[in-house]
Amino acid sequence: MGKFLSNILTRILIIIVCGCVGVMFRKPHHNSRCIVCCPRFVLYITGFGCFFYPYLLAMSSFKSAIDFMCLLFFVVLWLGTFLLFVASLNWKLVYSDKGFLFRSVFRHISFFTYSQIDRIKFSKSGYNLKIKAYTIHISDFFENSDDFLQYLKKYRK
Repeated sequence: MGKFLSNILTRILIIIVCGCVGVMFRKPHHNSRCIVCCPRFVLYITGFGCFFYPYLLAMSSFKSAIDFMCLLFFVVLWLGTFLLFVASLNWKLVYSDKGFLFRSVFRHISFFTYSQIDRIKFSKSGYNLKIKAYTIHISDFFENSDDFLQYLKKYRK
């Protein structure tokens, strides 16, 4: 009975993965020009990981201390993947001529004008905006991060 259940769950997982990959390659991206956010494929990868790691845990049997260490590793990996999934869903920056609206990982929303920016610090992976007590990191990896930087240069005086 256990092997039958494992076989069924494996086939369901394969169908879900094929469907997600098909949707990812077929559907064009719908991000508008004035929104900086995580790329969509990050959502797909982390969302898949949120379902895949518990599946691995359910299908494995633990008989020794080494198996327990593997379990601990997969639980930590699953937790990190889940947190990254939630963060990529929540983090967003919407900008316009008047300023920008920032939504943090914890869904705290703040509006800033370009004149409120104290400093822009560039790094290898992107740039940081220093605004009073806030530091907003915008990675080069995010969608429309270059367009937002052009807005910063244009409106910040």
